Amino acid sequence: MGTFRGGTGVNVTSVPSGWALVGTRVDNGTSVSMVVYSHVASDASSEPSSYQWSLDTAVKLFAYLINFGGLDSSNPIDVEANQGTASDTSHTAPSVTTTVANGRLLTYHSTAYCVTWTPPIGMSQIVDFSGCSQGASSNVDAEINELTLGAAGPTGTKTATSDTAAVGVTKSIALRPTTTPLTCALTAQLSKPIQLRSVASNTAATSALSLNVPSGVVDGDVMIAAVAHGLVATPFTTTPPAGWTLVHQVEPGATNVFGIFVYRRVASGEPVSYSWTFSSAVNSAGAISAYWNVDTSGSIDVETGGQGAVSSTTTTEPGDLLVLSSMSTSTTTFTPPAGMTERIDVASGSSNVASLELADAVQAIGGATGSKTPTPSPSTWVLLALRPTAGSFLGSASASITGPTVALTSVSIATPAVSFASGDRLQVDVTGPNDQQNCGAAVSYDGTAQPSKLTVAALVVSEGVVGLLFLAAALPMGARWWKRRRPPLSR
Repeated sequence: MGTFRGGTGVNVTSVPSGWALVGTRVDNGTSVSMVVYSHVASDASSEPSSYQWSLDTAVKLFAYLINFGGLDSSNPIDVEANQGTASDTSHTAPSVTTTVANGRLLTYHSTAYCVTWTPPIGMSQIVDFSGCSQGASSNVDAEINELTLGAAGPTGTKTATSDTAAVGVTKSIALRPTTTPLTCALTAQLSKPIQLRSVASNTAATSALSLNVPSGVVDGDVMIAAVAHGLVATPFTTTPPAGWTLVHQVEPGATNVFGIFVYRRVASGEPVSYSWTFSSAVNSAGAISAYWNVDTSGSIDVETGGQGAVSSTTTTEPGDLLVLSSMSTSTTTFTPPAGMTERIDVASGSSNVASLELADAVQAIGGATGSKTPTPSPSTWVLLALRPTAGSFLGSASASITGPTVALTSVSIATPAVSFASGDRLQVDVTGPNDQQNCGAAVSYDGTAQPSKLTVAALVVSEGVVGLLFLAAALPMGARWWKRRRPPLSR
C-alpha cells in the first residue's frame, strides 16, 4: 500500500516485477493519492529483502507492506472499491459485496495532512502513521484496519475518524481464503515445567543495594538477580555479594555509564538478604527471582544482552524458561512482551533513573525465541534461558489433522514413572508448524463448551484439579484435543 501527496499530478513510473495493482488508483484532486498492489510469493526463499516503486515527482509519501497466509493464491483478491473523501474528520471506506465466506476485509484511509486515527467500529487497527515534518498541511498519513468476515455478502461501509479535518482517499479490499484442504502435523508433549518460587525487589540511591532472598526459597532453587543502575560518572564498579556468578552485563557509555547486571546462584543455606555495592552513590533497582525444577549443574542454556529492541536467541532444549531483565534510564512503567509474565516493575530516582522490569515465560520447544521487546523499548536488557532439570520432559506424540472440518483426534504418550511433589505442575503443550500457506491452523484453548481432560492410565484428570494446573495454550490440553473449524486467516 502506498499513499502520496500530489494527487493526479504525480505518477507511478515503475512497479517491481510480479506486483499487480489492486483495483484502481484513487485520487483526490491534486492533494493525495493511494495505490495498493498485490503479489503471491510462490517461493518464499527466493523473495528479495526489499522492493522499490518509483514516482515521477519527489513528494511526501508512506508505504506499508503486509503479508498474509491462508489465501487463495490463484485469486487472492475477492473484491475492491475506493473513493475520495471531502475535508472532514470522518473518512468512509465503501462497502463491498464479497462472493465467498470467511474472507478478510482490509480498509485503507489516508488524508493530505498529519493526523492520528481512530479505527472503524469493530475493526482491528494494523497501522496508524503520520509523517509530520515541516507544515502539517504538507504531509500525508495512513490508517489500515482488518476484519475477519463471515458469510458472503455486503460488508457495509467502514468509517475511520481523524483528529483533524482534511481531504482524503479510502479503499476497501476483501481477501479470498483458500479452499484447498490443508494438513497439519501437530505435536503434544508432557513435561514438569520450571516454576517460579517467589520474587523480591528493592531500590536505592546510595552506594549499596540490598535485596531480600525471596520467600519460601529452599536449597536447590536457582536464583536470578538483576541489578540496574542509572547514569553515573566513571570510573564506576559494581561488586556482587559472595556466591553469585555473573551471567551477563550490559553497561554502555564512556565518561558516564548506565547498565544492567544479571547473576545466578543455587540456593544453599540462604541468609535473609544480599547486598550489592557500588563505587559511588547511584540510583539502583534490583530483583531476585527464585525458580525450582531447574538444572542446578548447568542452569543457563543460553544468554544474550544488548540495547534497544530485544533480539531473538536460540534455545537448545524443550521447556526452557526465558527470563528477561529490562532496564530504562527513564521513569517508566513497562508492559511485558506478548506471552511473558511480568514479575517485577520498579524504578529508582527522578533523574539519572534506573527502571527495571523482570518477566518470564516457558518456551515449550527448543529454537528461536523471537523478539521479546517490552513496551517501551528498554535502554539495556539481558535475556537468558534456564534449563529444566533432567527428567522434566516426559514424552510426546504427533498426529495429523486435515481441515477445514476436523474430527476429534487422540494421541497416546508413554511416560516414565514420575512423582509430583506438592505444588508441582504437569504442563501440556500442543504445537503446530508456523506455515500458514500450507497448514493454516492456530493453536487455542477449546473453551468451556468442550471440557479439557487428560487421561492418565485409567484415571481421568479434569482441567483445573489441584496439583495438575495446565499452563500451555493448546488445542484442548492433554493427550486428547478437539480442533474445531479452521480459524480465520492469519497475517
